[in-house]
Amino acid sequence: MTFRLVRYFTLTSLIFFIVAAVGLGSLQRKIAIENMLSLEEAGNVNLTQIFSNSLWDQFDSFIKQTQTSSNDEIKNNPLQKHLYQEVQSMM
Repeated sequence: MTFRLVRYFTLTSLIFFIVAAVGLGSLQRKIAIENMLSLEEAGNVNLTQIFSNSLWDQFDSFIKQTQTSSNDEIKNNPLQKHLYQEVQSMM
């Protein structure tokens, strides 16, 4: 019986190649998902900052006006409806 070095080397190389390809593929997928999540998170933070910069003065005055108001008074406040329209228009 002769030892077939080329055959064993080929099979071993093929197995290691497949293992490496699967490992690198899963690593690439994990990195891609993490990058997409961080990109979306940064976009959400920027969008929130834009809303805050654009509407905070109006919300601040609304909050100061309605500190002692009841829930029904706040719901019926004309400024609340105006703020809602402003937010809708920005969206």
